[in-house]
Formats: sequence, C-alpha cells, structure tokens
Amino acid sequence: MKPIPSKDRKEWRDLLTGQINVPLKNFFFQMKVTQAKKQVEKGKITIEDAVDEIYNLCVKFSKAKYMDADIQNIFGSDTLVNEENNQSEASKIQDIENDTLVIEEKNLIDTKEKEKQERLNIIRMKEEEAKRQRELDSEKQLGLVEKSAKSDKLEQIRLEAQRIIQQRYEMELAKRKMEQKQEQLSQQKPKISQNQVSANNVQKTTQTEAEKKRIQQRKKKKVVEPKKNGLGSVVKGWFINRN
Repeated sequence: MKPIPSKDRKEWRDLLTGQINVPLKNFFFQMKVTQAKKQVEKGKITIEDAVDEIYNLCVKFSKAKYMDADIQNIFGSDTLVNEENNQSEASKIQDIENDTLVIEEKNLIDTKEKEKQERLNIIRMKEEEAKRQRELDSEKQLGLVEKSAKSDKLEQIRLEAQRIIQQRYEMELAKRKMEQKQEQLSQQKPKISQNQVSANNVQKTTQTEAEKKRIQQRKKKKVVEPKKNGLGSVVKGWFINRN
C-alpha cells in the first residue's frame, strides 16, 4: 500500500477541475470523482470541500483494489516515491518527536515523583521531629514530677529531723530544770545540829525501851481457853496476873 499524497498537492484540484484526466480502475473511486466534478461545476460545493471529500475517501479505502494504481496514475510513480520518502522522513521526525515527548514526559513524571518523594521526606522529618519533641516534653515533665516528689520527700525528712531535734531539746531542758529544782531543794533543807541528833537518838532509845516493856507485859498475860462441861455450857475464865 502506497502512502496517500498530502491534501495540499495540486493534483487533487487538477483531478476535480478536469486538468488531469486519467482512467481510474477502482469503480467506486471513479464514481465519487465524477460526482464531485459535477457538484463543483454546478457550484453546489467548493473545490476545497470536494478535495476534502476525495482525499478522505482515498485514506479510508487506501487498501481497496486498484487504489494504489489509480493514485500512481494521478500523481506519477516518481512523485509517489518522493512522497513516500517524504512521508518516511516525516514519520521518522514524528517518531523522534514522539520519543522526545515520551522522554520529556518521563522526565516530568520523574521530576514530579522526586518532588513528591521530597515532600514526603520533609513531612516524615517534621513528624519525627514533632515526635521527638513530644518525647522530650514528656521526659522533662516526668523529670519535674520526680524532682517534685524527691523535694517533697526531702522536705518531710527535714521536718521530721527538726521535730526530733526540738523534742530532744525540750527533754534536755526539762531535765535541766528538774536538776536545778532538786539542787534548790537540797540547798533549802535545814541543817541538823549535833545536839538535835543526840536528842533524837535519846528519844529513839526511850521509845525502844518503852516498846520492850509493853511486849513483856503482853507475854505475862495468860488466856484460859474455854472448856465445855457435861451439860454443854461454856465456862469462861480469865486469869490475869498483875504486877
């Protein structure tokens, strides 16, 4: 299948105006060209519209029987070769442009992907930094709580030590006051003279002798135990010896 020449070629207009009059083997193509000529002659359509219609027909039925031969008769074999070469070059250029577009598109996608990855990395770094900051704040707060608890415990120990010291001080003070009081009482006790001591000894001796006499008098007393007579009566008798 030969390539269809460009729509801008002069041969299309010449075919429809009758300047090119060659036999066409494809019956459908021949019928459409004849119909388009009559419409252009009668002014029903413009030459440009007729060229568009015939060109689109050739493109659509380019694989039809005798289409290649009719195109070659209209445009010539050399022209078709040149056209084919031109289209080949154009196709190569188009392929290069397509490859370039593909490469640019790929680069653009890679660039967008890199930017996306960089944004994700930035977001991840910010999240990690925020997490680390929260951990530091938690550790700091926990440290403050532990420090506060330690301070409270130290304060309790300090108060307890103060209480014990105060208690010992008060006990020591009370002991000193008691010792001072006993010392004052001992100093205020009257002194006993030697004569008073002798008199007290004599008095004690006299009391001891009187007590001995009373004991002897008790011993001299006799108590007669009561006896029972035959009638069951009790005779009591007390015999007291008096000196």
